[in-house]
Amino acid sequence: RLQGALRAQAGMRSVVAALALACAVALASAQSQPSIGFKTDIAAAQVASAAASAPGSVNTAAATIGVNEKIIDSGVQDIAWVGDEHSDTVFVQSVGKMLYRSGDGGKTWVSQMHLLQKLTWQFHPSETIQAVTSMIKSPADPNMVFFTGDNGMHLLTRDGGATYEAVGAAEKLGEIRLHPKNTDMMLAAGLSERCGDRAAAGACYKRLFASLDGGKNWKMLHDYVVQFEWAHSMRNNMAGDYPQETIIYSALVEKKGTQRFGQWDHRVDLFITEDLFVNSRTIVKRGNRFLFTDLFLAIAQVDARAEHVSLVLSSDGGRHTRLVGMPYDIRQHSYTILDTSEGTVFLHVNHLGEKSKWGNVYASNALGTNFSLSLPYNRRDENGKCDFEKLQSLEGVYVANYYDNADEIEAADQHFIGSSSMGQDSTPSSKAAASKGGKAKRAVVTPVVRTVITFDKGGVWEYLNPPRTRANGAPIRCPAQGKHCSLHLHGVTDVFGPFYATESAVGMMMATGCVGDRLCFREGSINTYLSRDGGHEWYEVAEGSHIYEFGDHGGIIVMAFDERPVTSIQYSWDEGATWESYDFTTTPVLIDNIMIEPGATSTRFLVYGTRESSNAARIGAIFHVDFADLHQRACVGVDVPDSEESDYETWTPSAGPNQDGCLLGHKVQYVRRKRLATCFNGEELERSRELSHCECTEMDFECDVGYKRDLQGGPCVRDLSVPATAAIPMNCPAGATYMITDGYRKVSGDTCAGGVTHPGVPTLCPDSSWHHNLAPSRWILLIGSLTVAIGLCAVQYSQSVGSSRPKGWGPATAGCMRFTLTRIVSVSLWALQALRDWWSGKAGRRGAGSSGWGASGKPAFGGSMAGGSAGAPASAEYKAMRADADAEEETMPWDDDGALVPGEGDDFRFTDGDGEDGGDAAIDAAFADLGVSGDDDLLALPVGGAAPTGAAGGASQVPKLRAPRVAKSD
Repeated sequence: RLQGALRAQAGMRSVVAALALACAVALASAQSQPSIGFKTDIAAAQVASAAASAPGSVNTAAATIGVNEKIIDSGVQDIAWVGDEHSDTVFVQSVGKMLYRSGDGGKTWVSQMHLLQKLTWQFHPSETIQAVTSMIKSPADPNMVFFTGDNGMHLLTRDGGATYEAVGAAEKLGEIRLHPKNTDMMLAAGLSERCGDRAAAGACYKRLFASLDGGKNWKMLHDYVVQFEWAHSMRNNMAGDYPQETIIYSALVEKKGTQRFGQWDHRVDLFITEDLFVNSRTIVKRGNRFLFTDLFLAIAQVDARAEHVSLVLSSDGGRHTRLVGMPYDIRQHSYTILDTSEGTVFLHVNHLGEKSKWGNVYASNALGTNFSLSLPYNRRDENGKCDFEKLQSLEGVYVANYYDNADEIEAADQHFIGSSSMGQDSTPSSKAAASKGGKAKRAVVTPVVRTVITFDKGGVWEYLNPPRTRANGAPIRCPAQGKHCSLHLHGVTDVFGPFYATESAVGMMMATGCVGDRLCFREGSINTYLSRDGGHEWYEVAEGSHIYEFGDHGGIIVMAFDERPVTSIQYSWDEGATWESYDFTTTPVLIDNIMIEPGATSTRFLVYGTRESSNAARIGAIFHVDFADLHQRACVGVDVPDSEESDYETWTPSAGPNQDGCLLGHKVQYVRRKRLATCFNGEELERSRELSHCECTEMDFECDVGYKRDLQGGPCVRDLSVPATAAIPMNCPAGATYMITDGYRKVSGDTCAGGVTHPGVPTLCPDSSWHHNLAPSRWILLIGSLTVAIGLCAVQYSQSVGSSRPKGWGPATAGCMRFTLTRIVSVSLWALQALRDWWSGKAGRRGAGSSGWGASGKPAFGGSMAGGSAGAPASAEYKAMRADADAEEETMPWDDDGALVPGEGDDFRFTDGDGEDGGDAAIDAAFADLGVSGDDDLLALPVGGAAPTGAAGGASQVPKLRAPRVAKSD
């Protein structure tokens, strides 16, 4: 009888829960507030029944979620977790430059400013620290953090903030670089006296200092430096057997005059010293800036006039270098290295200038020796941040935004400034806009930004499948048939929540955006989306823009509405199938971000934002939200997934729509928690993976240099705007061989075997004579010059005939004609060679077939991606630079806050200005705010900012960084 009564009671609970959930969904859809939805593949009653009957389920969250609140002076600027993976020590730097510390993961916070001021007063009574401008974590010791302060006072902790050491110097120092192996070794920059005192004698320039005893003593090493870093900060042991003291740096060769900050400079070389400047050697002439990536030391080299930038790579720490071959003869203003984690270098090249809104993304081969166009018109901002994101938990999956009507925007800008169109292959609408003439009024062109995804490292990009229903359950109706309709998501260049993924939440990604023919930017039209299968299928989980975070290996997701102040957050324990709301405060807060410890494996979140205080100033608020008691048990059965008694299942990601389980030529099987299992994974979960290889298909190949394909697939066809010599390696001596392909190369890191093949043909390297390496644009100039020479010879001959001298060829005329005829023969021989190369390449591609593919309006790379017109960006496309994109500007190396502007990806950036002095005001500002840090993975710099380039680069722990947002009133 007792068992029967319990079963009846459980059944009643299931019915009541199902009715309650149905009422909640109906109420949410009826209200004007943003609704939180559940996915269409799980019925409401089914979810409610499963939740009610599952062991350890909790229907009322209020009693099981713990919240602690801390009010600070202003908003959060930076957060740094320190110590090992089990440490609970967290530092927060506020926008007001105050420092706070928590020893319990964020539950309680203590201001450190009084302690730091007392310590610095004992060290230097006349000047105490008033502000902490940056936090720099040591790559050699997880408990060591360097804090840069104002007034030239800095502090250091070696035990996570239990104790501090004052670090002082005779000079005001910034740009701290901590050694990756020795905690006592540090580098720093300082400015000469003239930079801070306009009445001082001499010039303004940057100097390099070093300390070998933990900051107690500093020695000036070099002046007129531009950038510097410890060589052992290079990744994957590229430094090799270099001594620990080895420094890679760029500096002016001639040390005289005022140093120009924030510009490319042909007088700057890249050097290396292994003995603290007793001896130095040049790595790259005119090497202005450098970056350390997973695979290479990347160097930006300027030409002799500082007008053009080339990329130089070294895979052995600068011992040997090679110039990277780019497929297009177009101006390269700056680079952003987007990703190198999987053996491919994704390089964003800004071709237009400082104000450019887009650039081209190029993908390298496995050796990094040449690059082919992967995605044109990739969206960027002026700080070098790009809408390009890797799905961290899976191989080969990237999401990006691009401008689909970039040529129309260019044409409107050129029409306004009265110059020719920048687009070589413009659409009819852009040609019409350019043909109207006049300068009085700028044409209004609405940007068309679209989101694409790739499952094969950029070999093929495709649009995102739109969700079927809205968060409130209503169906999503796309525009009429024939009009583009897909899901478009925001990246880091916008104020809305960007696409975001963590390595521990396998296959999961969240973002904000909209469904339609383009990305939406108006508040009220933005919603929040989730994918749990690596980007194939997407679900709308909430109306409005939210910010979000994954915890417990994706077992719990927390998000908050961020368009206006709120008092509640939403969470899901079943990967977005259902969402519950929780009131975490009674006073509304404008949420800036939600964070978790770097591994994203715990159940404790930090929610922070700002609210108005009684005096109308905005103060900061940090909330520690703990979900540890949401469930009563830990998950079991990780060793026997898919069994009835296990809380886990197996899942295999796939690249293609047929879901064959192959991704980059192999099958990888992951173990993850079942969606409705009401349990916690735990921080120590280790996912098992099984690997098997697949047969090769066309998805395993990308277009080789000089070829392109439509956005959503099709064959690789010859890109006639790329010269035939582009496929020849930069280092190809006469007599050696290189491979000519039929337009395809296997994606770097792809392990497929058998099946489809695209073998190459060994080909002799050409003669290295001057005419084999001349770009097409230069050939136009050469032929024009020869034509002029022939004309001058003819004039000279006619004058000779018409004079009183004997008729015939004079010595000058004969010499002129001999030179001209020699050059004509040389040009003719080269033209025949180029024609032969072109024909042989064409014959080798006949089997590919270029007709009938992508003819249904699919965007083609290189031209307008809106209309499918062919033609990759060539030199003429970028020659007519927009006036505002070429504005000459000079700035000092630090911004007004003394900090780098965080961005997405690693960025080389300088302006094209040629001024000699930044001005007294700029010098004063630079000196006053000396002291910067950054993040080695977030290196979009303010103009002239010094880049932290290695593991010692900085301490920023903040993910989901986005464009600055104006705080909305409470």
